[in-house]
Amino acid sequence: MFLILEKYICSIILKINLIILSVLIFLSGIIKFIEQLKQIGKGKYFISSAGLYTILSIPKDIQIFFPMSIMISTMFGLGFLIKKNELIIMQTLGFSRIQIIRSIMKVIIPLIFINMIINEFITPSIDQLARKYRTKMMYNNSIISIKDGVWIKDKNKFIFIKKIIEKNKLRDIHIYELNLYKKIIRIYNAKSAIIFNKIWNLSEVTEYIFNNKKKIYYKKYFLKKIKTSITSKKLNIVLLKPESLSIYQLYNYIKYLNKDKQNSIQYQIHMWNKIFSPIYIFIMVLMDIFFIIGSIFVKKKIYIRIFIGIFFGFLFYIITHIIEYIILFYNISPILGIFLPIIIIFFIILFLF
Repeated sequence: MFLILEKYICSIILKINLIILSVLIFLSGIIKFIEQLKQIGKGKYFISSAGLYTILSIPKDIQIFFPMSIMISTMFGLGFLIKKNELIIMQTLGFSRIQIIRSIMKVIIPLIFINMIINEFITPSIDQLARKYRTKMMYNNSIISIKDGVWIKDKNKFIFIKKIIEKNKLRDIHIYELNLYKKIIRIYNAKSAIIFNKIWNLSEVTEYIFNNKKKIYYKKYFLKKIKTSITSKKLNIVLLKPESLSIYQLYNYIKYLNKDKQNSIQYQIHMWNKIFSPIYIFIMVLMDIFFIIGSIFVKKKIYIRIFIGIFFGFLFYIITHIIEYIILFYNISPILGIFLPIIIIFFIILFLF
């Protein structure tokens, strides 16, 4: 009999979660599609392109809305069971609160695990594909075309790229080489470049040499090879937002930034956020369960408790983002800053228990 009750609780939580997640993704998709309609007419970007881009954005929306849908569905699921007196009947039959919590966790933990797999292996690649597709349609086969271009630091070189045609093909490149005293000693202006491993093959190059204080020497080359530590993969990561990267990509890029003595705190924050996200979701759900179960005999106040629970969920979400900015501003250890909200929620759970 207890097995039937467990399956019933799991089905209620799962159905509500799928409904809430679908509604949030649908609303987000409509807003995103309307925003994309403003871009119609740029290059080959039409309504069909906007629709396809919106569809390709669904995995990213799942990543964003999953924690919210899990917490809301848990509270509404328990609220539904309390409102119908079903939890009271279950406990009368000997189905303890610990068994109720265990039943909920039997559906929550697999969902969290599935979400981890989607976030790590599916969302980054699909998000990158969506971004490349939109820019390709807008800018005639270019991956990126920005008014201000993109800057990259590579040891003693600062590289400016105006346009990227493919993964390894660039247009309008300017490379500024500095000496130990942070003074420019050489500039390369190239019309195009092809990246092969760590070699940049520049074409139609003008080289300016600043060895003499009074004179600037220059040379022109049809082809010129420049050694850098930036491969096409690293370049692709530089162009992406940290939240669009997987844990593995973030880890490798952080290693590269640290090796080159660049600030990697922003990427560390996102990496630890992704690592601790399952734990954060788990304990937030646990807090919601204790919070709602406390009103099992007070049905009139159940919706107020659900509202308060959702409010505190959003409050902790905002607090975690505020902590991220504090970490960046004061240069605090990212792992400590990310772990702090989890400790706070843990003590709240102990209090509720």
